[in-house]
Amino acid sequence: MKKALLKVAILMLSFGVSPLHAATAGRTMPAMPVPAEQAQLPAIMAALVGKVEGKAQFRLDETQPWNDAKEAVRLPEGAQVRTMAGSSIVITFLDGSKVRLGPNVTFKLEAATPSKVSVFIGLGKLECWVKRLTSRRFQARSPVAVASVRGTIFSKDVREHSPIVDVTNVYEGVVDQTDLYNNTIGIGPGTSVAADAETGNSAPGTIPKDQATPPVEPKEKPEDLAKAAKEKAEANAKDKADQAKKLQQEAAKKAEDAKKLADVNAKAKAEAEAKAKAEQAAKALKEVEVAKQAVEAAAKIVIAATRFVQLVAMQPAPQAEPLPTEEPKEEAEAAPQEVSPPNPAAEQEINSPHQ
Repeated sequence: MKKALLKVAILMLSFGVSPLHAATAGRTMPAMPVPAEQAQLPAIMAALVGKVEGKAQFRLDETQPWNDAKEAVRLPEGAQVRTMAGSSIVITFLDGSKVRLGPNVTFKLEAATPSKVSVFIGLGKLECWVKRLTSRRFQARSPVAVASVRGTIFSKDVREHSPIVDVTNVYEGVVDQTDLYNNTIGIGPGTSVAADAETGNSAPGTIPKDQATPPVEPKEKPEDLAKAAKEKAEANAKDKADQAKKLQQEAAKKAEDAKKLADVNAKAKAEAEAKAKAEQAAKALKEVEVAKQAVEAAAKIVIAATRFVQLVAMQPAPQAEPLPTEEPKEEAEAAPQEVSPPNPAAEQEINSPHQ
């Protein structure tokens, strides 16, 4: 019997048919299990303006004018932010991660997706509180280095020396920092590393005493900011709708008054005014539709913020581990694909937006 089965198997293989495939033909194979975090991961990520002290401004991209930053404003990918002397601004992400920009900072939100957040700081000090999420990567770039983390507290101080110096202090967790020469170093708690364009990463050192106290995390909650953004969007949509309704009524009245005029010239003038008012009303109606879409987007952000908060709460507490002295081989080989070291010349625009 065994010999007969063996012959059948050999015959099937000679025709390119796998006995395993034949045995499972017509049967539905069970799907590979998806990690719970990925299965529940929201489809959107957003960055919302939190507390603003002094004066801070933002613009959607290099072609747009600067606007005053206000609480609960959503910053899209590509948005730039700058702070003035004696000012600061907090930017909160839906997963609860936060960054605080100090005075005279130039900043850009490069990416904000559920799987990756990337920010760029051209000059000034940046403080980060990054929530632990295994499915989301957080990067903070400067002209001379890229810091990659998953959950930690750290700061970056980009100083305008010759050359530019990027000083990274880590207060909790581990930061992997890659310099312009594609060298990656692990920076552990209580450790400081400086990087510049000429020498790359320095050897790890102890954080200076005057900087050793971890920065206090801002109190902003992403779900509260998301709800505030939704309320503002709803109020704006209502104002747009009221304005459109008023313009429609004015256009209808002018058209009715024009019909009653006997004088040809006066009637033509009234009809032209009625037409212009109708065109204003039509434009206002389009703005109403845009405002309604903004409300729908804000509602989705509220839901996403709630889900992110739940996911962060599910994350296991990080295990204490010694500072790695050597980058693991597999990660070291993958680092060039994960991190794209910046070109200082290409970032001249963001480095000097105050001019």
